[in-house]
Amino acid sequence: MANVLTIYEVCCLTRVPEATVRRLVRLGIVQAHEQGSTLHFVPESVRRIGKIMRLRHDLGVNFHAAELVLDLVQRIEALEGRLEFFADDEDS
Repeated sequence: MANVLTIYEVCCLTRVPEATVRRLVRLGIVQAHEQGSTLHFVPESVRRIGKIMRLRHDLGVNFHAAELVLDLVQRIEALEGRLEFFADDEDS
């Protein structure tokens, strides 16, 4: 599998304990693929965990609230992209 990270690599990159990363996976907040007894992550998982931990530290929100914030930001960015598309279309 190309571009996959083990849980050890994710923990090193994010400086988040393994138990916390496993909890995020168990809660469905971060996606991982299990191969045998090893969890594998895509690079986007590192960014997502980093954002979640910053939201927890900076705003004091729990994991589920952090997930909601990230999902809302993603939806807003998608809508902004659609608005830009239509604005560019009108300029033509």
